[in-house]
Amino acid sequence: MKSTELRPRSVIADGNKVGDLERAYFDPKQREIVGFAITTGGGFMKPEGGLIADRDEIQSIGHDVIMLTGAAPTGAKTNERYGDLIDLDTLQGREIYSDQGQLLGHVEWSVFDEQSFELTELAARAGTGADSQQSIAANRIIAIG
Repeated sequence: MKSTELRPRSVIADGNKVGDLERAYFDPKQREIVGFAITTGGGFMKPEGGLIADRDEIQSIGHDVIMLTGAAPTGAKTNERYGDLIDLDTLQGREIYSDQGQLLGHVEWSVFDEQSFELTELAARAGTGADSQQSIAANRIIAIG
């Protein structure tokens, strides 16, 4: 699953739409998506709100919807680790360096396993030509900062 393809998606719990995916929370040390922010409601005379869903509160991610395991996600694990997490969208555009300090390019998108939510690769671009894109496997990444 490409990070750039996560949105837009509706979030469904117990057969009802509870909101829309707003962002994914990424743990750069563990290299995995650990939770999701969901925008709820809004509309005429209704305040907008939000929910957090932990990864284990996600039943499945379909082409245009995310199914939750229960009626109301708690997001307890994500909230507990919030200070260590980054918005997945902030990976895009970051510089990528080799272990010798050479600039390899910038992150275009990231790819995640759809079951484990672990980072599997980064797509990097160095320049503007069609051959300037390269894939960097997650096991080759030393650090994400």
